[in-house]
Amino acid sequence: MNKATICFGKGSLEQGFPIVTMQLWDRNSQLITKQQSSLTANPQLSQLYHQWRSLYLTYYLDFQQSMRVEIVEADERPLNFSYLEFQQVCQQLSEQFNIWLNNLSFADIRWHLGINLSPLEELQIIIETDDEQIRQLPWNLWNFLADYPLAEVALSLPVYKQVSLNNNHHSFPVKVLGVIGNPIDNELNTDKLILEKTLNTKIEFLIQPTQSELKEKLRQYNWDIFYFAGHSSSGGRTGNLLLNQEQKLNSINLSELEPALEYSIRQGLKLAIFNSCDGLGLAWNLAKLNIPQAIVMSQPVTDNVAQKFLRHFLVAIAEGESTCLAVRQARDKLKDIEEEYPCASWVPILCQNPAASTSIGQYFPEQSHSVRWSLSKIRNNFAIALSISALTIGTSSLGLWQGMELKIYDWLVGMLPHHQAVDDRFLLITVDEADIQYQDRQGMNRKGSLGDEALERALTKLLPYQPKVIALDIYHDSPFEPKLRQKLSQTNFIAACEIGKTPAHTYSVPAPPNIAPEQIGFTDFPLDPDNIIRRQLLFMDSTISCPTDSSLSLRIALEYLTQTKNISLEFTAKEEVKIDGVTFPRLSHNAGGYQLPYSEALGYQVLLNYSVAEFPEISLRDFLEEGIDSQLADLAQDKIILIGVGNSSKDTHLIPQQQKSSTSKVSGVTIHAHIVGSIINAVEGKNTTVVWWWTQAQEYFWIIIWSGVGVGVIIYSNSKQQLILSLLLSLSILTGFTILLFYQGGWIPLVPPVIALATTSIFIKHFNV
Repeated sequence: MNKATICFGKGSLEQGFPIVTMQLWDRNSQLITKQQSSLTANPQLSQLYHQWRSLYLTYYLDFQQSMRVEIVEADERPLNFSYLEFQQVCQQLSEQFNIWLNNLSFADIRWHLGINLSPLEELQIIIETDDEQIRQLPWNLWNFLADYPLAEVALSLPVYKQVSLNNNHHSFPVKVLGVIGNPIDNELNTDKLILEKTLNTKIEFLIQPTQSELKEKLRQYNWDIFYFAGHSSSGGRTGNLLLNQEQKLNSINLSELEPALEYSIRQGLKLAIFNSCDGLGLAWNLAKLNIPQAIVMSQPVTDNVAQKFLRHFLVAIAEGESTCLAVRQARDKLKDIEEEYPCASWVPILCQNPAASTSIGQYFPEQSHSVRWSLSKIRNNFAIALSISALTIGTSSLGLWQGMELKIYDWLVGMLPHHQAVDDRFLLITVDEADIQYQDRQGMNRKGSLGDEALERALTKLLPYQPKVIALDIYHDSPFEPKLRQKLSQTNFIAACEIGKTPAHTYSVPAPPNIAPEQIGFTDFPLDPDNIIRRQLLFMDSTISCPTDSSLSLRIALEYLTQTKNISLEFTAKEEVKIDGVTFPRLSHNAGGYQLPYSEALGYQVLLNYSVAEFPEISLRDFLEEGIDSQLADLAQDKIILIGVGNSSKDTHLIPQQQKSSTSKVSGVTIHAHIVGSIINAVEGKNTTVVWWWTQAQEYFWIIIWSGVGVGVIIYSNSKQQLILSLLLSLSILTGFTILLFYQGGWIPLVPPVIALATTSIFIKHFNV
């Protein structure tokens, strides 16, 4: 908890305070800042307070029952009472008090508190003063507290010290001495029941004790908490407790208890609660003894108010709140009944020894760490988790994590098991520089890397073995020779063109003339920012020069599947592609780990589920030589024949597996083989499934869940070592689930939930909120 002390030097409300010093410490007791200011004179504030107190006493003593005060002097009460006047004076006192504190002379202190503190940080502000008027002011009305819901004001003398304990070893359980004074009635018995029901610890009660019994009991054990319920009163700098109904010695001045209380404090007494009336004099006596903490009622108080405060205060400390925050929460609860009990929240006062601990949670170390987390603190931390989730979602939507997500995708692809060494459904005939030279040596005419004569000779050798489909992944923007065109008409032939609408390729390459559109497929590949191909276009708007809306790979796969399974392609009601009952989800711009510009999500794109198999491959020159003829039946019978340029050409690309192990590239014809194979495998059920992903709403919810896990990690971690182990375990579970899902074909973001988990845990731990 952060702690600020505001020390009032010499002065008064009538004369002002020339020196007011503020010091702010962080939760590790490191001084953050020290500032000096002043406060102007404000005698009107003193007059308003006395007028308010007079009306307060009249209202409660004339119209309420069961007050915890024995005697109130007659001259403090007005002869005539007006409730409207009471309300007006309450408002005037609040306004005048904040006008005084908002004065420019004091503004520097408030400004330094504001810039060094977050509204979500727990803060105790200790007013150190020897001035009775300053102690009497309703500090809970300071509008600074409205902006800091975890802040509370306490009072202290300007001189204090830390008490040297006779016994530094705390014994369990926490021991509470409860004193029920005079008069003993059902209302005071209610206090006893509240203590017994709320605090699960050792409580010993003294009912209407004598002075000697109380003094003896204070010295008997090492008490942790002292509680008094009954009548009390204050006179200046001292206070009296009404103990019993004896005619003599029925009350005791707190100064008479000082030796016994001082002994008890040295033995470890940490908190004194006087749930009785008019306790500022009691607080003064206790402060001189350097008790760590005390709670008193500054004004006469009804039983209902006293008991409601007690109940909510004890619930808060039982949940592990500091005394400071427990008082704040209980005080705020009193605001709910102020229509019936005006100014009820003004009455409870916390007195704090600045040299002592501000947290009562350490007094209950036998409770589990999770119990020490109050519901309000958990709510605050889950609010932080939601804020961090929103920030993570926002940065993810901007694409800040896309590069890392794509690297993780490559890593996941590389982890896929290898089930098949060679996919013998394919034969790749590749053309490289040596094949070009071979054609030239053979006197074959060519306009590009593959001449018509060479292609015709290849078809002559292939056709007897009835391949399922022959696809040419080499552009041929001029008419085929007549002899070659005749051969092409005898087989299921598919030619290539390029539409040229992707950001990586903006130019178009025409299809061969006089070829039907259903025998043409485009070869456009969408490239990711790191130039790796992870996506494939199935459909895209055609152009005049490339008159097809289907990709080369899709054409090949459909041709093969139509012959083997007699299947057809259809579109679902959601306009998703379905082939023989298998749906290929359309990749949106923000699917999985992607955050692409809309311009790069054109056409109908799908994620590539790369095959781990290798494909039979032979060079054009080797295929045309006679030495291969004896193997043609095994190589070409009922196969998918892909003819394209080899790895030595410019038509090479990076794919995830290659990116993992080396910087070598894969030929375009090999990538087409991967795509065709993945489509066929999905339809035939030979691989896990088509790669799929969650909706945006599901991804956002996933991030929020893991940010919440970050809160849980803090709640159940008692030490730094346990925190690290819990974080590592959570990250392992998250990563393991991501891997498991990927094995089932699902790709979900990993980086944003990791960031949400780690950031939430570290933020809450570091700021201790």
